[in-house]
Amino acid sequence: MLKHFTLEYWVDDDWYVGRLKEVPGVFSQGESLDELEENIRDAYRLIVEVEISHQIMVQTKEIGIEELTNNNLPEPYHFPMIFKTQINAD
Repeated sequence: MLKHFTLEYWVDDDWYVGRLKEVPGVFSQGESLDELEENIRDAYRLIVEVEISHQIMVQTKEIGIEELTNNNLPEPYHFPMIFKTQINAD
């Protein structure tokens, strides 16, 4: 079964770094966008395999967190530019 996720990514010190928007905790990096996509697929598969093999029951709770922007962060912090692309996790 093919699932579709949104890959949010940015460039940090010549590395492509990204996360799956719909699956918290799935992060990876690569020297190119193609390598990042391959690595993020591997990271997703590993998370799913662990959850299935250990039958982990994940619970959720909605919480509120004050939104941070470049305007209210102390120097020298800033948010990276985030790009979005669709990937397939098959």
